Amino acid sequence: MNHVPDSACDRIDSFGRAVLTGSQSGFSAELRDDLRMVVSPDSGETRCRYELVHTQTRPTLRAYGSFVTTIVDSIDDRFRSWSVRPPDDYTHERTVEGRHHYTGVLRTP
Repeated sequence: MNHVPDSACDRIDSFGRAVLTGSQSGFSAELRDDLRMVVSPDSGETRCRYELVHTQTRPTLRAYGSFVTTIVDSIDDRFRSWSVRPPDDYTHERTVEGRHHYTGVLRTP
């Protein structure tokens, strides 16, 4: 069962195709009501940020449990299918207006 919305998968696939042609640009995707991802290429580095609304702040995104981990793992697998290497984990960077930001760097070919 895929826990990642089709619209998010489509955006990742478009990003992957663009990486292969050297023309990638950023995108964002809603994953659940409380979870969103933002991919931002900038100055030779591509950052992936997850924004999560939750009552607690944890050091890494996967520390929120199996359901979040399943979503993130599925997305990371999809990135890998395009030869984009995700980070080992996404770490807490800051909290903005109740949204916890977890970031990592995507390694593109």
